[in-house]
Amino acid sequence: MASDPGCDVAPDGPSYAPHPVVVVACGGRELAWEPSAVRTALLEAVSCRWVLTLFHGGARGADQLVECQAQALGWPVRQRRAEWSRLGMAARPIRNQAMLEEAGGLAHRNGAELLLLAFPGGAGTASCIREAR
Repeated sequence: MASDPGCDVAPDGPSYAPHPVVVVACGGRELAWEPSAVRTALLEAVSCRWVLTLFHGGARGADQLVECQAQALGWPVRQRRAEWSRLGMAARPIRNQAMLEEAGGLAHRNGAELLLLAFPGGAGTASCIREAR
């Protein structure tokens, strides 16, 4: 687990807020941010808390960028791909709901906060935000 240089660091290591966090990240397939901007957004969102797992939808764009940066930070990552061939247009909302339920269950079992981090996107991102609410 990597620490954020902006976090308070005690002589024996990084200092984290008392409650861990489970992150669900979503965003558009056309997102083309610089990797450093994605990393900064991730670190600011978790605010020096221990990340149990980061979930994402496994698509190109935001999901790929988030996965790469989360792995570089040493965070566990789980991707949940939509089953387009089996479910057709219903695949996205079904995937989003399943991903949020799995992340919420993990957060609940571990006394963690569930955090949705939405990067710029379109209908899929809006769907995930609606489902999270």
